[in-house]
Amino acid sequence: MKEKFNIILFCALLLALGVLIVFVPADERVEELEHRKLNKLPALNLQTALNGEFSKQFEGFITDQVGYRTDLIMFSKNIENAYGVEIKDAPVVVITGDRQVNPGERPNEQPVQWDGRDPGALSTPAANEAVGSKDDDSGELAESDDDAEPGEPEEDDELGSGQSGLYDSQDDIYTPMRDVEPIQAGPVLAFSDRLMELYGYLSSACIRYAEVVESYAKALEGKARVFSIIPPTAIEFVDDRYKTLSDSEYNAIQIVYSRLELAIPVDSYSVMQAHSDEYIYFRTDHHWTALGAYYTYYAYCTAAGITPVTIDNYDSYRIPGFLGYLYSVHPTAELKNNPDTIVYYELKEPLETSNKLIYKPGEGGGTTYSIFIGGDRDKYEIKTSVGNGRTCIILKDSYGNAFVPWLAPNYETIIVIDPRHFSGSTVNIALQYDDVDFIIMNNVFIPGSGGMNSALEKIR
Repeated sequence: MKEKFNIILFCALLLALGVLIVFVPADERVEELEHRKLNKLPALNLQTALNGEFSKQFEGFITDQVGYRTDLIMFSKNIENAYGVEIKDAPVVVITGDRQVNPGERPNEQPVQWDGRDPGALSTPAANEAVGSKDDDSGELAESDDDAEPGEPEEDDELGSGQSGLYDSQDDIYTPMRDVEPIQAGPVLAFSDRLMELYGYLSSACIRYAEVVESYAKALEGKARVFSIIPPTAIEFVDDRYKTLSDSEYNAIQIVYSRLELAIPVDSYSVMQAHSDEYIYFRTDHHWTALGAYYTYYAYCTAAGITPVTIDNYDSYRIPGFLGYLYSVHPTAELKNNPDTIVYYELKEPLETSNKLIYKPGEGGGTTYSIFIGGDRDKYEIKTSVGNGRTCIILKDSYGNAFVPWLAPNYETIIVIDPRHFSGSTVNIALQYDDVDFIIMNNVFIPGSGGMNSALEKIR
């Protein structure tokens, strides 16, 4: 009797699962949570049937058709967290309570000669600095109007000040609890309220990346200034107790920068370190915030001899409810209830631009990182009303998306290229313009892995 009951129960569960797949609509939240498109029903033909491609794609399609998929994932993750279950080959592994994390040597650490700048040596952007561009010859933006109209952003532009933007439903941005212990580590270090990717690098990849960057500087010598910008990520500024879980991003950056002769290194590291206690990285995503991109923009202007447009010339706006890529790796109720806030900035004295710098909700941006220049694409050209004849060409990964809007007041033409999608010669593009600044920007994971070297070489 017991055996029959078990068989009936098993069949009932299979039937229920079938009904869930066939009759319940696919969970469209998967696209937002997992940052990908749902798998479509694959075409069946003799070739795909024989080579196994149809069955592989059909499995992915069926998986995506499960109704309430995101709720089921969340339910499973909550059970894991409650019982400390360790799943083999899972993207994260549990740190048990008795595991000690002690400072020590990092696996790939090598002494590298730096150029004398100490971490944190860059000065904090001053609120009263002049606004303009290289050599101060392009004029200043108009001062903001103190008598703001009703519904406009408040004058106080500091994060966490209680300012409300156009899309804001929160009084303050959620601040991580810095004194809590991490719950998990693996590819992702998971605290209860924030997630970080652990970092590793190969010295050989960093050296090769430096050679590729330097090849651009040689090809454009006398025609354009070439800059290398390598922003660090959030894991570099974690509590010292957990630094041994990751390689040194500082070291990886210096392996690249110490080998540059013609290309100009930009010290993003120091300025990010100096502001590491601010909201410069998302808690549920691997990207930096617009504020983090601003600090690196300031460091770039310092290296390029350009007068930066300071942040007090901008109004800030908030879009709450952002759950990033890392949340899809490790979704928890704690993170879901305390999502990130996307903050974007617009000049108080607007510039005219041929293409959008910010794609607001309703304009294609939504509550995602793609609000910045509309996300990744092969080539994106922006003409501004600056009228100074200067051009900036930037080869970038997705970190560059939040960086590009800050460049608008300094250049008449901005050409944004993603080496992963573009085909053609970027050097030839640069030679078509006068007074060119050529930026190669990749977050530190790219040089450390060598993942962009071939793509950069193909489009030189």
